[in-house]
Amino acid sequence: TRVRVDTRQSLTAGTALVDGSILLVDESGVGWLSRDDGRSFGRVLPTQQFPFLALQASAQGGAVAVGMNGISFFTPDTLSLSR
Repeated sequence: TRVRVDTRQSLTAGTALVDGSILLVDESGVGWLSRDDGRSFGRVLPTQQFPFLALQASAQGGAVAVGMNGISFFTPDTLSLSR
């Protein structure tokens, strides 16, 4: 099955969040959130945007992203704005 994510950037990491949502990140540091089992994705921004290499869900409902420039966060508040 193919899924459309509205980016021309390569997807570099992904994780399942505690609520079952799927969060992907692309090489420009933008997050892509799905709340419908991956059928569609909406754009979300981290606290700091730069290329990410790894992504880990947090117990609080957000995610931690890591890249060459350090660590950034997708906060639960930011992720809830995409609903």
